[in-house]
Amino acid sequence: MLLYWRLSGVVQYNSTPIDQVSLFYNETFLWHYCAPSYREEIHSQIQSGHRVRFLSQFLLSQTEIEVEFSKIRLQTEFIDDFQFVYTDSNTYQYKFANLRWQPIRTILSFPLINPPTFSIPIMVPNTLGSVMVRSPCLSIVLVLELSDRGISQIGSRPNISIRKSS
Repeated sequence: MLLYWRLSGVVQYNSTPIDQVSLFYNETFLWHYCAPSYREEIHSQIQSGHRVRFLSQFLLSQTEIEVEFSKIRLQTEFIDDFQFVYTDSNTYQYKFANLRWQPIRTILSFPLINPPTFSIPIMVPNTLGSVMVRSPCLSIVLVLELSDRGISQIGSRPNISIRKSS
């Protein structure tokens, strides 16, 4: 991928060639679209003792790939119901010279329910950027995915309107 960008002349904001790509998860999409759509399934998996992880960071450079995962946990101590929280997890690195994956940061394992150390997801969605522009499309995708899985829609069905272009 980086070779393609180098050969095609793609440059960074300061006109230097791209030498790495970093991707991070979108908090608004994860905590306000995906997690609510899978709320019961995630809750059930955690209650059953299964870990639920998400990719929180991805780095690709000319010498390595690095991935970091975070874990979704349940917090029940401060509220009547449960709240999703997350904890950091392990970071793994693949060096092209070694041809193997190795852990570069290992986090202590915390309980799935009521971990002593955790982060609270954002409560208000980010209203800037492409999330708000794409929210009608994301709602449609989630409705279709839930109906394909035989899960009834939580809340109301989004208002879908299609306009013909002239």
